[in-house]
Amino acid sequence: MIHQVQYLRLLLLLSMLGWASSLSASPMIDSLAQALTQQIIPDTNRFYTLIRLGSAYLEISPDSARSYAQQALTLSSQLGFRKGEIPSNQVIGISYVHQENFGEAIDYFVYALD
Repeated sequence: MIHQVQYLRLLLLLSMLGWASSLSASPMIDSLAQALTQQIIPDTNRFYTLIRLGSAYLEISPDSARSYAQQALTLSSQLGFRKGEIPSNQVIGISYVHQENFGEAIDYFVYALD
């Protein structure tokens, strides 16, 4: 029963994240990368830019997506921004899905649910 509930929660999470794959990549990536270079202060604005960059890279380069999401996860921890752990772990999990590493993906989706 517990596994069924976790499975359903995972499916719900994945369906909510479907928007990530519909992003128009190149112009958005260029714009976000430019914004990131201007955001020197480590704050939630920088966090959200990192998350958006990670999401934009998911289909193009899962490794880059994961790198940005891991930076966002580290920043959220430094800021004490606990809500930031959820989207960070989600993007990391999705990056593993794109590489067909489902074991790692599930681990990060579970982290996002905690």
